[in-house]
Amino acid sequence: MVSQRTHSGIAGFGLSHLLLIALATFVLVDAALSQTGAPYQIGTVMEVKGHQPTAQEDSTKRYDISVKVGNTLYVVLYTPQPGSDAAQYKTGLDFPVQVDGKTLRFTDALGRPVAVPIVSQTQLAEDKKTPKPE
Repeated sequence: MVSQRTHSGIAGFGLSHLLLIALATFVLVDAALSQTGAPYQIGTVMEVKGHQPTAQEDSTKRYDISVKVGNTLYVVLYTPQPGSDAAQYKTGLDFPVQVDGKTLRFTDALGRPVAVPIVSQTQLAEDKKTPKPE
């Protein structure tokens, strides 16, 4: 027969280990996410156009979306989830993006990570309205 004291000692031992494992997992995930490269910045959807498929592409609905990040305009090729056509209503939307080489990353409305290829990028003239910090 297990005494009440022994039972609570076992439960406390298991709980402390569980908390330690959860804390270690959190620290490892946070460290992995913080090493993903470029920081997130605010991107603004400037234009959404239906993508014209080439002869090699299938007829899946895609969009060429122009996203302004800082002084750079990126055109990305976005393929929406089946049954979704929401991209065409996103002009003017500001959202956090990460530019990572030839890929633009963001999180969709349902919290899922999305990575889209950057088709082109254009350097824009600096915005004269915003004063630079000294």
